[in-house]
Amino acid sequence: MLVFNVTFKCKNGMRDVFLEAIRSQGIDLAARSEAGNLMYDWYISAENCTDLLLIEKYKDGEAVAEHRSGSSFSRKEFLFCPGRE
Repeated sequence: MLVFNVTFKCKNGMRDVFLEAIRSQGIDLAARSEAGNLMYDWYISAENCTDLLLIEKYKDGEAVAEHRSGSSFSRKEFLFCPGRE
């Protein structure tokens, strides 16, 4: 199993806009539906209102490679989500 903890730093006041963009574009659902995906969950920092933590778990390296290949979504979509620094 491979686990990734990814911190996203959003502009002040834009955290919720960023999360809504992830949901409205279906990025979260697409990632969760990928073969080998065991977890894809967002967490809000209790200490910093601009930080989000994404925890991803995958069965193995093959599942990670499939995720990164963009079979369910293009990683470029993250670049266009509002609120991301």
